[in-house]
Amino acid sequence: MTTGDRIRLRRKEIGKSAEDIATQLGVSPATIYRYENGDIEKVPVDVVIKISKILSVSPVYLMGWSSEATETKNLSEKIRYLRIQKGLTQAELAEKLNTTKQTIGKYENQVVTNLPLNRIQELADALDTTPAYLMGWGEEKPAANSDELTETQKYAFDMLKTMDDSEIKLMIDIFKTVRANRKPDRNEETK
Repeated sequence: MTTGDRIRLRRKEIGKSAEDIATQLGVSPATIYRYENGDIEKVPVDVVIKISKILSVSPVYLMGWSSEATETKNLSEKIRYLRIQKGLTQAELAEKLNTTKQTIGKYENQVVTNLPLNRIQELADALDTTPAYLMGWGEEKPAANSDELTETQKYAFDMLKTMDDSEIKLMIDIFKTVRANRKPDRNEETK
């Protein structure tokens, strides 16, 4: 898989268009397509770093030096992700925070990035998380209950969405093998 393939794959995974990436980079969408299609084979390192930040992955992954994407969601992506997970519209979250839908849109689209600490606390409270998680100081959002998926589990499900049927069948076989070979925990023994 080339750097361009990884850019395209990740862009589609997180639902961004080439136009979104181009706007954030300050280039034309055609340039993004040329990176993705391999028309520009040697993507400059500074561009790879900028794209990796936009796509919330490590530059090492985009270059193909690691198979681990090492996702690093930024504040705006975490706000959007948690809002959607809770089933809230931007207007509903805005109402909880006594602000406007447009302001929430600005938070989620990185138009406003320098939020005061009291606003971060309010967002964390409204989204049932911690300020540390939103700011990237904590690894994962603490699960509110045992039925809630962890970030790692959600990532696995997101990856499954990008696979074809044969890849999914292979993953199911792997899951079955792992489950069959692990030691049962106390919760499973009582069921």
